[in-house]
Amino acid sequence: MKRIKLGVLSVVLSLFVLTACSTTPVPELAKPEPTNVVSAGGMVRAGKDFDAEAFLSAPPSLSSQAILPSCRSITYRGNSGTISVQTSSAGTVAWGIYMNLFTENPGRWTVSIFVNGRKVDGKVQFYAPHGSVSPRDAKRGGTFSVASVHTSLAGITYYSVQNACRIP
Repeated sequence: MKRIKLGVLSVVLSLFVLTACSTTPVPELAKPEPTNVVSAGGMVRAGKDFDAEAFLSAPPSLSSQAILPSCRSITYRGNSGTISVQTSSAGTVAWGIYMNLFTENPGRWTVSIFVNGRKVDGKVQFYAPHGSVSPRDAKRGGTFSVASVHTSLAGITYYSVQNACRIP
């Protein structure tokens, strides 16, 4: 057992000396793209004066100077729910919206999907929504965003905030 420990120690010390004495610089490893970015946004509870119809008719407003995260894999977490977006290697953008408390998912969901400010999809349904946008509509470099209003079975209204991303 002592012989094995000494052998391992000898190899480790040899590697350390070789690395420390080397005059050849070690190249930096490429930093991988994050597998999933988590950002503020998602679903929040609406106030009593919230106008759902006006909210769903236009894409979320963005500053023209906004630097958007990649849609490769991002999750927007709000205090009430989450919006997740992923882009496949083929360019399809998949998305889903879920409330933090799964018991709040049932109820009326109205969703508008926008690419570069143009509505490319919409849904009205009574379960947590999800879908995808083909590469034909979700062109590389475009801006993808979701506008969603949800009224739970308890009568509480929620809406989406801050969720735009750049299509990779």
